[in-house]
Amino acid sequence: MINVFSSDAEIDAPVLDELNFKQKLVVITLDVLLLVELCIAMYFANLAPEAFTPTFVKTFFSLLLPTVLTGLFFLRRFKTKAVSVAS
Repeated sequence: MINVFSSDAEIDAPVLDELNFKQKLVVITLDVLLLVELCIAMYFANLAPEAFTPTFVKTFFSLLLPTVLTGLFFLRRFKTKAVSVAS
């Protein structure tokens, strides 16, 4: 019988790198921007109550996509470089 909860599975799991300071700032900025975009989308959707849902979806996702793509770009750009040690 295979033990699904064995510690061997934890050893084989890939190690995730922690975010450096610049990447943390990018994530915090993205969080704030997404909240602002949500408020903007709700505001514009509230101006046209008869078309609330389509207005919200158009506004929110047209703001969301560039923000997330830009955030991913900067997260990768600020990634800590691996240092190779020659012995």
